[in-house]
Amino acid sequence: MEHGAGYRHQFRAMNRKNRFLTVYNLAGNFGLCNKILGGNGTDINMGKLTTHVLDTAQGKAAAGMKIEFFERDGAAWTLLKTLHTNADGRTGEPLLANEAMRAGQYQLIFHVADYFRRNDVKLPTPAFIDQVPLQFGIADARAHYHVPLLCSPWAYSTY
Repeated sequence: MEHGAGYRHQFRAMNRKNRFLTVYNLAGNFGLCNKILGGNGTDINMGKLTTHVLDTAQGKAAAGMKIEFFERDGAAWTLLKTLHTNADGRTGEPLLANEAMRAGQYQLIFHVADYFRRNDVKLPTPAFIDQVPLQFGIADARAHYHVPLLCSPWAYSTY
């Protein structure tokens, strides 16, 4: 018997759900497992929105930066949540994920000047860059959207 043949036989004997969960536990990726098992990509909502902030002036992750997250509601912006970045410059969880992920227009406001002041960077009054608003749209709620910010007290960039 070829190496691993017994495991393949046991795997094929499982029902589709148990095969999926087994592959998911091994691969850690719902979208990949859905495709492997012949899904059409609509069975599982895999969408998520993440962000990451890097302090380019000090060459490190921007830990502790305040971020406000808004959704456009008609002509107004509705605050969904306020977060702070962790030691890696990321939020502890996606801004939106799974059922909460939906198509629409969104805005992140990064409180850049407050971050640099808390990190003992001398800024003029008023600061050259105070807050950075980034507006973007989500068209496919099943996709992974990532909004990175590179910032210093004098410049910022996203890609």
